[in-house]
Amino acid sequence: MASRVLIALLLVLLPALPAMAQNADPLAEGLDEWMNIPTFTVEAALGRGVNDDGDLTDEASTFPADVGVVFCRVAMIDSDRPQSLAVVWYREDEEVARQKMRLTSEQSSGAVSLKIPAARAGSWRVEVVGEGDQLLTVLPFVVGKASAAGETPPKKKTQP
Repeated sequence: MASRVLIALLLVLLPALPAMAQNADPLAEGLDEWMNIPTFTVEAALGRGVNDDGDLTDEASTFPADVGVVFCRVAMIDSDRPQSLAVVWYREDEEVARQKMRLTSEQSSGAVSLKIPAARAGSWRVEVVGEGDQLLTVLPFVVGKASAAGETPPKKKTQP
């Protein structure tokens, strides 16, 4: 009786062996996707400009209050497919801007910029996020002087 059960199991499993051999580790397949582990690396930096070659100029993490514009350059490394990214600008915990970017193996880097008026000086950060708002990197920076804890933006003066 046991031999008949074993033969029946072999007959059921035998056709599946070639498919199993092609996927050496079927459990690992899709594991990166399930765990949301990126299959590429992102490098990002901030500066005061971008030259004709697309390289960042005056790279820094502290800028004067009158900087005017801050640039964020993002580079994608080792991606086997195009990636849709977003560069999200925050002053303190307030989202100020969200700029989309699509990088490919042919165009693996790009830059975006944000105009920051002197009145918005304080502590800032840029978050580069991937599909599904997956956080890839964070760049804290300061415009003028760092914001004090719990600081709120100055109120406009009203004329009497």
